[in-house]
This record gives sequence, structure tokens and C-alpha cells, in this order.
Amino acid sequence: MGRELAQIAVRIEDRISRAATETMEQQKTQILRIKANEATLKAKLVQTITSFPQNYHNLNLTLSSRQVSLAYGETDIILTHVAPTEGRIIRK
Repeated sequence: MGRELAQIAVRIEDRISRAATETMEQQKTQILRIKANEATLKAKLVQTITSFPQNYHNLNLTLSSRQVSLAYGETDIILTHVAPTEGRIIRK
């Protein structure tokens, strides 16, 4: 009985994996959310990203200056001069 259950589990895992792959292939639009203060957005970022639509056709780019959290998945990147005080954050 344990062997049968293990085989069922392997088949289910394979189906889930295939479904996930198919879903990722169907979802071609990628989402990138960037948070920065207004001065950074105006001075640098807006000028830099003007070529994004030509270079990245399937990119949905959102720029924001409101307070958001990386931990809660509200944004993907935060541009700031303040060092992070907690969390597993990459700083460059």
C-alpha cells in the first residue's frame, strides 16, 4: 500500500510540475515594481527607463514613491540611500 501511495504521489507531483511550466509559458508578461523617492524617480530613473518598452516588450513596469514593503511582496526593488535594518535583503 505504501508503494502505491508513493507512485500516486510521484504522478501528482509530475502533473503539478507540468501545469506550473505550462502556466509560466502562457504568462509572458513580467511584472517589475520599483519604489524610490520622488527625487530619484525624477532625476535618474525616469530618464533611464524610457527605452524599456522597446527593449522589454513584455514588461509591466510600475514606479512608485509611496511607502511599500519588500517583506510583504508589495514591491520588487527599493532604491534608497538608507541601509536595510532587517530581513534578507541584497544591498548594492
